[in-house]
Amino acid sequence: MYAAKDAGRHCARVYHPSLDESHERRQRLEQDLKRAVEDEEIYVRYQPIVDAQSGEVVAVEALARWSHPVHGDVPPDVFIPNAEISGLINAIGRQVLLHACREMRETGLDLAVNLSPAQFWDGNLYDEVQQVLERTGFPPERLELEITESLLLRRPQVAAAVIDRLRSLGIRMALDDFGTGFASIAYLQQLTIDRLKIDRSFLAPLESQPDMREVLISIVDLAKAYHLEVCAEGIETP
Repeated sequence: MYAAKDAGRHCARVYHPSLDESHERRQRLEQDLKRAVEDEEIYVRYQPIVDAQSGEVVAVEALARWSHPVHGDVPPDVFIPNAEISGLINAIGRQVLLHACREMRETGLDLAVNLSPAQFWDGNLYDEVQQVLERTGFPPERLELEITESLLLRRPQVAAAVIDRLRSLGIRMALDDFGTGFASIAYLQQLTIDRLKIDRSFLAPLESQPDMREVLISIVDLAKAYHLEVCAEGIETP
């Protein structure tokens, strides 16, 4: 059943002993991840955010990382989905926010931290963010929380209320992976956000598809119309 679900549902899978092995690996990973969260083994690395005009690093994005004591570094695309399924993602999110605010407080740089859907819809999120800011002394105006369009699909009006309450703390909100979801422009009209993050899939074809430049210009113009700052993901070369 789980193999069929992992394959995208609406399909059948015939039993094979290897399915048990895969399930057991997933269970072991979940147990190890739970221990890692309890022992605070999840650490943070930082992706620089560069001002396109000056070339200076003006902010960083906090990225959760896990070094397994036996298997070494576990890729985020492996342990993050496991954390979401097992219910550990909220605890990981709290640790990342706390560590990042503590480590970046004296740098003067702005800090961006991703929120998972489970975190965003957690009724304790406002209190937890407030507590982290108070514990670390991190200036709220330098903190930006990122959400994706996917978590807004079901309840955009309720999401707007959550966003407004978080912004009342003095922090900023960003819409991540813009252009990959649905009704993006409608969300810009409904939500009070501060920054638009253009998904890397729009940047990657620039050299091979010259027309993509016009698409990017249009997205930037759209952001300007809504008085939003813009961050483009996936820029690796001058």
